[in-house]
Amino acid sequence: MISGNQKVLMLILGLVLAFTFSVDASQVHRQDKDDVQVKDPVPSDADEDEETDATNQGPVYAVKTKDNNLDEKKEESKYKLGSKKQVLGSKKQELRLELASNLRKQSDFKQTIAHLTDQHKSDEEIEDLEKQVANETESAEMADMMGNMWKEMRMFEVPVYAKHVKHEVRHLKHAEKILQAKLKGEHVKETEEKEESEEKKEDEEEREDDGTATTTAAKTTKDDDQTSSVNFWKMSHRSQERVVTNTLVYLVFGILAAVLFKQMRSKYFEPEERLDANPTTKDFSFSVFGCLGDLKICALGFCCPCLAWANTLERRLKLPYWKAFGIFFGLMLLHAYTMGLSSIAVVALGVYHRQKLRESYGIDSYESGSKGTVAIDALLWCFCQPCAIVQEAREESAKLDKAGLP
Repeated sequence: MISGNQKVLMLILGLVLAFTFSVDASQVHRQDKDDVQVKDPVPSDADEDEETDATNQGPVYAVKTKDNNLDEKKEESKYKLGSKKQVLGSKKQELRLELASNLRKQSDFKQTIAHLTDQHKSDEEIEDLEKQVANETESAEMADMMGNMWKEMRMFEVPVYAKHVKHEVRHLKHAEKILQAKLKGEHVKETEEKEESEEKKEDEEEREDDGTATTTAAKTTKDDDQTSSVNFWKMSHRSQERVVTNTLVYLVFGILAAVLFKQMRSKYFEPEERLDANPTTKDFSFSVFGCLGDLKICALGFCCPCLAWANTLERRLKLPYWKAFGIFFGLMLLHAYTMGLSSIAVVALGVYHRQKLRESYGIDSYESGSKGTVAIDALLWCFCQPCAIVQEAREESAKLDKAGLP
């Protein structure tokens, strides 16, 4: 049950709360009223007079508005002109950058193709790579093989790449002319049409000459490589060292082989009489392709032709062995140093002494009136030299006694 004191307290608390709410409500109402007055103030007499004056002075305000519009339009036009100039300046800058890039590409292409077509520099680069391969693999043979492969790749690929570069440079030149016309403000469309027609015409001409140009370029490069491999004086420094080294090795081993052969020839390479030979005065007793009839002479003639030839001349023509060997062997060693002219001298030397051997064996020769034998001997010494040397050596075993010799 609630006591009397509690009821009194509750009543007082309710009155306090009611009074508080009424005060808050009156403050809120007063705040809203003030806000309405601020937003929509009631015009006073002074305000009405000012509005009347403003109405009477209406044209003045209208004139000022037109002037402001004109100023704004002028500012807008100036801004537009400035923006147009900026756009044009940026476009010209882009054209200049594009033209500079075009010229740089042309220069790079020209430098690249000039570098690749310079055989001397290319050979030096390949030799440097060969040294690296030799150092890494510790195999000189592997390095030589790779170097030869790279040179062959260059021989076949450089003409094709040169054609590609030529086409690209021509295209860049046409683009360069168009860019220059744009920068100068000339008739761009006419320039573009003209350059396109010229480029199409050049492309057609290039297609027509494609096969001939490629073949000529490959042939030129191949001829250059062949010349450098034959002519000692046009070889690279490394190749020259290699040729000199090989020459010295051949010289040493050739002299040793000549010494050994001279010591052993009386035991193993004495001519044996062949009863199956049919000696005549028309030609040699044995066929030029019958080399295998005497295996020892055949092996000597094919492996060491200068030894077999010198031995035959000493026995039949009384020419000193070392003199004959030195002339033949020396001319062979000079092949790389004389661009192959020494090989022609070997053929001339062989034909001359073959005619002398014909006379010694009593066979038809130039001196006996058979001039056609010179041509036959020349063909044999050009295209089948070992067979001719073996035939000359085997003739001694035939029973011909026309020259007072066996």
